[in-house]
Amino acid sequence: KRTRRVCAKLIRALPSLESALEEQLGDDVLETMQWSVTVVDVGVANAHVLPNGEIYVFTGLLDLCGGDEEGESQLACVIGHEISHALLRHGGERLSKSQVLLATQSALSFVIWGLMPDGFFDFLNFRAIFGFEAVQQSILNIVLSLPNTREQESEADYLGLLLASAACYDPKQAPVLWQKMADKAEAAGQATPEFLSTHPDSLKRKDNLLEWQSEANKMRKFCKCDEQSHSQEQSFWTSLLPK
Repeated sequence: KRTRRVCAKLIRALPSLESALEEQLGDDVLETMQWSVTVVDVGVANAHVLPNGEIYVFTGLLDLCGGDEEGESQLACVIGHEISHALLRHGGERLSKSQVLLATQSALSFVIWGLMPDGFFDFLNFRAIFGFEAVQQSILNIVLSLPNTREQESEADYLGLLLASAACYDPKQAPVLWQKMADKAEAAGQATPEFLSTHPDSLKRKDNLLEWQSEANKMRKFCKCDEQSHSQEQSFWTSLLPK
């Protein structure tokens, strides 16, 4: 129920986010979404949103966030991040860039092989040739592909934070979550150098989210979140009064 409530609030906040940014998100992408929510019983701290709006949340993420109010805000920031990937059409961008990377690798191979002296390949077996191709692909991946992927992750972090804020969640919980992520990775010995990763370093993401708190609070003010909170508080206390 909590996961569905969070997703529903985020989806309802999309028009407010659109109004605040004064732009159409994803070229009418909202009209193509068929929203659904599925909780997957897997101990992985992650979530995913397909381009058509299908939201998948893993129980490992629910455990990491916790069941209190702060944890709900942390969960909203992660799901907001994944929704942002879908809104920004990052999946299509990655497919297009992978085709460019493949074309670049083919052209580079053609040039390198053309520069080799006659008879050079007579000394190489197929394993050596394929090994060279693998090294070349890895270098291109590090230089061209991974930086673009990390840039997409940062874009989704920013828009996801604004979306969670538009849904009146606490944006201060986003950096708290990424500190948890960093601690979890360090404890498991899974820390990867950023230049070899598809995602920015967790602590760098935390620092970015801290820098964006001002924009997030402006979004909350635009959506009148504090007024809503005050109204809900009044309603709660009024309900306790004798009739």
